[in-house]
Amino acid sequence: MNSGALLQQAERLQRAGNIPDAARAYSQVLRQEPANVQALQQLGLICFSAGRFADAERFLASALRF
Repeated sequence: MNSGALLQQAERLQRAGNIPDAARAYSQVLRQEPANVQALQQLGLICFSAGRFADAERFLASALRF
């Protein structure tokens, strides 16, 4: 699946409340496209919501670099 389709899938999963699968899909996007700002941002927000602040900071800081 290409990164655009994976990103759409991740967004659908996130809207449906399936956060673990959404996070996995966003991670797959980043494996294909490491500079995908939307995936970096969403993973950062997911990590922040889960209390994983160091991971959130890393993803969000990366998003700001691009």
